[in-house]
Amino acid sequence: MYEHRYKQWLTGTIIMIGHAVMFAVFLMGNIYFITIVNIMTYIVLIYVLFFVTNGSALFWTAIYIAFMALSEQMVFFLY
Repeated sequence: MYEHRYKQWLTGTIIMIGHAVMFAVFLMGNIYFITIVNIMTYIVLIYVLFFVTNGSALFWTAIYIAFMALSEQMVFFLY
């Protein structure tokens, strides 16, 4: 949807590194700290890797976090 600032392979690699960091934080188990780190990581990744404004980066971060929360709730209520 947005143009990459860098080559596609570099963008993909940086996104994978960001998710690896978020997974390492996830293993700590503190839900509030995990949420803050996820929000900050998504904001940085979106703003740095794509040609977007600050508001657009915040909007897409909110969308990602909302979908993550909804999917976790669906799994929680199914089991």
